[in-house]
Amino acid sequence: MSELAERVNAVLARAAGSTVSTSVAALMTTAAVVLGKPDLAFWAVPTGAAVGSLTEEGAYLARRAWALRGERVNYFVEQAATQSGMTDDELMMDAAEDPMVIRLLSEAVEAAAESADEAKVRVLAGAFVRGAKDPALVDEMRLLIGVLRDLEVPEIRLLALLSRPNPRATDYSEQFMAWKGDDVSGADPGLGKTMFILRQRLAAAGLAHPESSGSDMLLTHVGRTCAHLLHEVGSTMGVGEELSAALAPIAP
Repeated sequence: MSELAERVNAVLARAAGSTVSTSVAALMTTAAVVLGKPDLAFWAVPTGAAVGSLTEEGAYLARRAWALRGERVNYFVEQAATQSGMTDDELMMDAAEDPMVIRLLSEAVEAAAESADEAKVRVLAGAFVRGAKDPALVDEMRLLIGVLRDLEVPEIRLLALLSRPNPRATDYSEQFMAWKGDDVSGADPGLGKTMFILRQRLAAAGLAHPESSGSDMLLTHVGRTCAHLLHEVGSTMGVGEELSAALAPIAP
């Protein structure tokens, strides 16, 4: 048994009460089993035994940090239930019918637990709902969730923006040429100061071409595929082609 698994067992044996709802705890535990990552189950258990030796202020900080993971998964469940028109219990029972949907749900829960933004969690919920409703899309949504897990909201905003027709295009053949930095900052001023850092992070993920000519920004084929999937999820969420509308609440 690994050290982390032993810690999980020890905390479970000593703790009383619960930090998260039973449905969220069940989801995080399921994700831990499916993905072989016991730390997800660890975050779902009570904090009392783990912080007993800390000062009052330190214990409060630790409990809040601990609880935040569960709160993000709870928000994911709420969003998935809203978008699917189902209760959280119905959502879990429906997912249990298909092993691939269980996998999709587990990966979405893991990404939600690690997310720092509600906007990103909303998109993750939309991706899960789209895959759960149509088994033919499960693999595509798993790909998208895998990409989203490693991106933060500003990077997702840049990805969505670069997938749009280039504003300098004069005919169809030029719609997907590289964007200029001035055009990016003009279309989304909130990205202005960080766009080149964000471009490099997209490039590291294989979604954008590395810097080749000054301020040019161009998505790779993989990047365009992911952006297309994002737009499809945006349509499912009721924001049409403007996926950025789903992310607008966090814009500077």
